[in-house]
Amino acid sequence: MAIITKPRQIRIDLDPDQGFPVAVFVESTRYVDEGGVKVADLPPHVETLAPDSPQAIAVIGEIASAATAALLPYQEEVQRLGKRVAELEAEKRA
Repeated sequence: MAIITKPRQIRIDLDPDQGFPVAVFVESTRYVDEGGVKVADLPPHVETLAPDSPQAIAVIGEIASAATAALLPYQEEVQRLGKRVAELEAEKRA
């Protein structure tokens, strides 16, 4: 029997005057797993991390990495569309 924990929400509170992180909260869903079957839900777990802790740094780094990876396909598509617009404008002038 294992307790499975999956992050569901990550919240980073910022200092209202300076904008730097003052706390990182990770809310996770939890459930009991027996042989690959979910047998019971557990209450959500909220962990509060100091913003300069290794765990918070890892969480913030993971978020930034995921956001960057998610933007790459959009950037490629914007570049492709920009080239196509330039081609169409060149054809129009010719």
